[in-house]
Amino acid sequence: MCDAALFSRNQLNKAIFNDCKHLDGRSMRYIRLSLLIFMFSGCIPYSENPLTAPGEQGLDQKIMGSWYYHDRDETVFLHIGKDSKTKGLRLVMAEFHKDNEIVVYVFVGHTSLVGDKTYLNLRWDQPDEQDKGYLFAKYNMKGEQLGLGLIRADSVETAIREGKIRGKIGEGEEASVIITDSPERLRGFFQKHDKELFEQIQYMKRLNNLVTQKQ
Repeated sequence: MCDAALFSRNQLNKAIFNDCKHLDGRSMRYIRLSLLIFMFSGCIPYSENPLTAPGEQGLDQKIMGSWYYHDRDETVFLHIGKDSKTKGLRLVMAEFHKDNEIVVYVFVGHTSLVGDKTYLNLRWDQPDEQDKGYLFAKYNMKGEQLGLGLIRADSVETAIREGKIRGKIGEGEEASVIITDSPERLRGFFQKHDKELFEQIQYMKRLNNLVTQKQ
């Protein structure tokens, strides 16, 4: 029997903060694709506003489908499709560990095209008091691979302290970084600082479509 776990936002934030606070920027835990399930945690900034409003731009059909990553310790699946309730995206990420533990995370959101770059605006599917807004990830396509980049909290924090973007920086054990700026200013900030915000892109392969295979 498998031990399935659906982590709460609070559990995630505490666990990842304890790991991230001991690591420097280039060696942070989010660099490993196998830890993408932790990308929406205390190490990653939230935003009160999305880059573009839901429905303002059409959904990017290219990222629809199922994606996976596998190594000797774990297998990660990411399923992206339409959400019937929000009319946006639903993302379901499941990680299967070698000890038979399954961890599942579910998000809703939409895509944004800013200049020639593409991003995900995501929120927890079942928000609780720990949720602070939108979570950003950069994505691109390379053939039949989906690349995902995780925003660097230290770059955002520095930008807030230097006045390049408006936001709040929390203190204490569960410190958080919250961007409070407008969507328009967010887009300008991303266009100007994309390389600093998203230094690492990791790729997942597309699963073959079983329906297509049967035809």
